[in-house]
Amino acid sequence: MKTSALLTLALVALMALAQPAWAQAQAQRDALIRAELSDRQATELRNAENIVASADLIAQQLAAMALQYEQNLKTIESGRGREKRQARRENKQLDEQGAQKWEQCLRLYAQGYRAMTDLYKVRLEVFAEAMPTKRPELINAYSQLDREFQSANQRMAAWNSRTTLDRRQEGGKAAIGDMAEGIEALRQSFCLFINCKPDQISNEPWTIEPVRDEGLVVFQVQVVAVRQPLSQDQLQGITKGFLDVKYVFEDGLHKYSVGTFQFYDDARAFSEQVGGGAFVVAFQNGQKIPDILQAIQTAGQPLPQRP
Repeated sequence: MKTSALLTLALVALMALAQPAWAQAQAQRDALIRAELSDRQATELRNAENIVASADLIAQQLAAMALQYEQNLKTIESGRGREKRQARRENKQLDEQGAQKWEQCLRLYAQGYRAMTDLYKVRLEVFAEAMPTKRPELINAYSQLDREFQSANQRMAAWNSRTTLDRRQEGGKAAIGDMAEGIEALRQSFCLFINCKPDQISNEPWTIEPVRDEGLVVFQVQVVAVRQPLSQDQLQGITKGFLDVKYVFEDGLHKYSVGTFQFYDDARAFSEQVGGGAFVVAFQNGQKIPDILQAIQTAGQPLPQRP
């Protein structure tokens, strides 16, 4: 019995000695993984930017074609017989060439901008996890991005075989502008998180680490607690389309909360708007605080007055 106890104590001691070395090795591995991811993401971002640059070149060619098209229209309107016929032939060719080039151009823009969007979203989620009070701005940026890309798609969907080059030029430039504005919304969010101006963003922003809101208490509104996890459709219906949904499994229940508030009063006001038994919960460093009054005090805010 004594020998077994001594062996157990010896094993615990060895594990205690080995733990710092193991933790250090784990930290080194994590750092290498982060560096590898950063390098790969930076490369992917440059590839996406190169795709957009290729689309820019085609857009410049289309702009030159559009100028020629406009000149031909003037000739058709005021020129003589042979000049008019020549101008019509040229514009017919420009319509055909323009249709192909605009399809290629917008496909490249969409491909490049979507790749950039995915990269920014991955990185922004890291910041949002570390700085939850700024997540509402990020949600707004995501919503704007979706609206801009939907607008671009609608513009392109309106084209058909009879759409002339000048009409394509007008709608295509607007579609490109929509997609660019969507990307700019994400860039602005990135600036918000790293506290810099848009023109100060590094070409390789993936090496920037977020300053975590360590110790910060954030309030959310719990909208449902169920014994079985919700499907995606059920979740969207109950959380009223909120993108900022937090999930915890606690006391045998699947609990879902929405919103991120720095002040309890704001969260309580929102819970009253939601209704249906919604109430305020609090988190600190990603962990739920069981006692809401304790959370309010920890946040340094006044306790609610009893009715």
